[in-house]
Amino acid sequence: NFFGAVQPTYLGQLKWAPPEGKNTALFNFMLTNPKFNTPNAFAFYNCFNFQFTHKFNDKASYVLDSTYSYMNDNPGVGFADWYGAVNYFIYKHTDKITSTLRAECFNDSQGVRTGFAGLYTEVTYGVAWAPVPSVIVRPSVRYDNNASNSPFDGKSDMWTGAFELIFRW
Repeated sequence: NFFGAVQPTYLGQLKWAPPEGKNTALFNFMLTNPKFNTPNAFAFYNCFNFQFTHKFNDKASYVLDSTYSYMNDNPGVGFADWYGAVNYFIYKHTDKITSTLRAECFNDSQGVRTGFAGLYTEVTYGVAWAPVPSVIVRPSVRYDNNASNSPFDGKSDMWTGAFELIFRW
């Protein structure tokens, strides 16, 4: 019965965005009774997220997105927490071409979120090409690593490539 897992949850946000400023900041939070609901196998957790954006100029910008979450009574673990930060460096080459370099660290101390405990690091580079406003072509390459465990088919690291074709309407 999924409805047995319902409980009050509060979502909130504080935002700082000066009208003429180059910086914005957001603090998002989700508050509930952060406890694993065993009968329904459902995880309720508190989450705190901070985002900071800086616009260097019309072509270059930076985004920091960081999160901390925790939960109690996780089966076999008890208290569990996980946290991380992602950095985005975005450069607009032309009106149609933008590139993004992404670097992330994510610590899943008990392996509750990923199934494998450890500090995950990731770097991605991608290009977005919009030949027309309703179409975006996005190839990218990504490297992932977990120095404490082997979550990627028995390996501690993995290379991937992706190709996305997005149609807007």
